[in-house]
Amino acid sequence: ISKLIGLILPKHNSSLSITLKILNLVQHVENQALPMSNLVELVVTKYAFPQILIQLFKELAQTHPNEMIIDSASSRNCAQFISTLGRQLPKEVLGNCTILMCHLELDPYSMRNAVLDCFGQIVIQVYTKLELDDVGRKSRDCFLEKLQEHLHDVNAYVRSHVLQIWMEISEKKSIPLSRYNTLTCLIVERLRDKSCNVRKNAASLLLTLIVNNPYSPFLSAEELEKQLTVEGQKSQTISDAT
Repeated sequence: ISKLIGLILPKHNSSLSITLKILNLVQHVENQALPMSNLVELVVTKYAFPQILIQLFKELAQTHPNEMIIDSASSRNCAQFISTLGRQLPKEVLGNCTILMCHLELDPYSMRNAVLDCFGQIVIQVYTKLELDDVGRKSRDCFLEKLQEHLHDVNAYVRSHVLQIWMEISEKKSIPLSRYNTLTCLIVERLRDKSCNVRKNAASLLLTLIVNNPYSPFLSAEELEKQLTVEGQKSQTISDAT
């Protein structure tokens, strides 16, 4: 069936009807998000028809948020669908991510998580593997800024999920050195979050940052202890003087 759809779509103007059928299956039939994302990946990559992805994102963007809030199962399925597409087709999603931006400002939170998943995969799979020029660095930094912003999301589930995304970015060594200090300060703030899951993920992310610190091969515990002792003595001297 997937091959037939892939052969038919480029030759016949039927992308809208196919798109609507795919979305209907994703929204209303359990466990169809993964098979449908596999279908879309096949159509885009093997049959060179990226228009189906554009059409899918446009249809999702036109869905009223209240409909998704009321039907939580449908929104979860759509979120899984988007998240999987971001992992399978990061370059293609990058070209159409402006269509997804509308979900970042609206409920349900699961759709925000899915779009943020896509941003994380774009950073990991696209921008980490390229020699970036100024335009590329600026574009990458825009995605990282969005991920940072949602560390303060009003929903604790989103804050917790974004920390997990940052963990994967760190593990793939995709965090620019210039962002380490700012990001670390933001994560430390999350250690005081009212949500237990957020605090736990913040602690895990801090550990991940330490383990994957690009300067860690040049650091030793002995040198750090010596430096700590020296700084402690300086602090004590200042305290005594005052």
